[in-house]
Formats: sequence, C-alpha cells, structure tokens
Amino acid sequence: TQNEFDAVICNFSIEYLVKPLEVTREVARVIKPGGIFITIISDRWFPGKEISIWSEMHPFERLGFVLDLYLKCGMFENLKTQSIRGFPRPYEDKYFNSKKVSDPIFLAHGKVKG
Repeated sequence: TQNEFDAVICNFSIEYLVKPLEVTREVARVIKPGGIFITIISDRWFPGKEISIWSEMHPFERLGFVLDLYLKCGMFENLKTQSIRGFPRPYEDKYFNSKKVSDPIFLAHGKVKG
C-alpha cells in the first residue's frame, strides 16, 4: 500500500540493514505526503552484526550516513538532526557504577515531499 502511514520510526536498527537505501525508499513510499520518518541511533550496537562501515564511523558521521540515505532517496524534505545526551543513568541500570551518564542518542528525521 502506498501513502498509508503518518509516521514511521526506525529505532536502533538502521545499522543492521543490508540494504538501508532500499528500505528508506520503501519507507518513503508508504508514508503519506507530509508524514515523518524518524531514525534513532545510539553509540551501542551488536559488533559483527552491523554493516561494515558502521564501526569505523564517529557517532556524528553515523548521523550523516542516515541523512545521506534520506537525501539519496530524494523523497524527503525539512531534514533535521538532534542529539540527546547528558541525562543521568538510572540507579538501577547495571552500568550505573561505571558510567553515571546515560548513553547519548541521535535522531534524524524528515517529511515526505508532497
């Protein structure tokens, strides 16, 4: 179905897609014009399962990689990024004793043209 959804969220998984550009194009196809696509990434992933270039990039380069997918797709506008960092790690988190600040997350998003 085309133009079916108001929004799609890709949550902490773009780094595992074998064909991320093709998936981004398909996402654009199923979102209504003016709908939003949000991709969320972090500093953590499962080593050995990610696409080959992922581990070689700085976190902000990864965000640029995601934005480049949106641009190459050619179906998005109003592209934006956001970095969320510096929040305290919850006391019950198993990593609390080694790192007091939560892992940062990074978002890229854009609206489907039309």
